[in-house]
Amino acid sequence: MLTVVSRLYRSLFLFCILVLVLYWLGNFQEFQDESQLLLLRVVRVSALIGSLLGAWCLGFRAWLLARRASKRGWPLVGDSLVFVANVALLAGIELLLAWVQIPGV
Repeated sequence: MLTVVSRLYRSLFLFCILVLVLYWLGNFQEFQDESQLLLLRVVRVSALIGSLLGAWCLGFRAWLLARRASKRGWPLVGDSLVFVANVALLAGIELLLAWVQIPGV
């Protein structure tokens, strides 16, 4: 179960990065505003789900490490880095969505 959740939230993080690249390219190709907002909303939902799954995965890995069921702490370090990047991505998307939806800007 832990392996599946870990792979899923890492895959969601990569999916968010790919959609952000598409959004960035859309700025140069002059996508319609509705399309760009849709891309940002997709990234927001994916990053939120990824953050929740990442928090569960980190908690479970820390619990296993505390019980000494796992001898290595490296997966916890790797998951922590991806989790921090995912939360930072979510915060950045929330800021970008707030800035885009301000009338008159």
